Amino acid sequence: MTDNTHYLRGGPGRSGGSGPSDPGIEFRLAGLEDGQKRLEQTLDRMDAILRRLDEGQTALRVEVVELKGRVKGMEDRFSAIPTMLQLIGFAVAVLIAGGALQWLGPRFLAPPPQPTLQGPR
Repeated sequence: MTDNTHYLRGGPGRSGGSGPSDPGIEFRLAGLEDGQKRLEQTLDRMDAILRRLDEGQTALRVEVVELKGRVKGMEDRFSAIPTMLQLIGFAVAVLIAGGALQWLGPRFLAPPPQPTLQGPR
C-alpha cells in the first residue's frame, strides 16, 4: 500500500502547542485583519447610504401619493368641462336654429294682414 497524502509546502506540518510553522503567517494574518477592518468600514458607509436612500424613497412615496391626489382632482375638473367637439356641435346647432327661424319666421310667425278700411271712391 502506498501513501497518497499530499502536503502543502512540501511536507507534513508540526502539531502541538508550539505555534505555526510558517513565520510569515503573522504578516498574512495582520493583512487579513486590516482587510476585514476596511471591509467593515466600507459596509458601515454603505449602510449609512442605504439608510439615506430609504428615507429619500419614503419621502418620494409621499410626494407621489400627493401628486396622484392632485392629478385625480384635475381629472375630475376636466371631465366637467365640455369637449371641443361638444362646443363646435353646440355652435353649429345654434347657427342652424337661427337660420331656420329666419327662414320660417316670416312665413309662420308673421301676424295676419289687417283689413283696411277704405271708403267708396
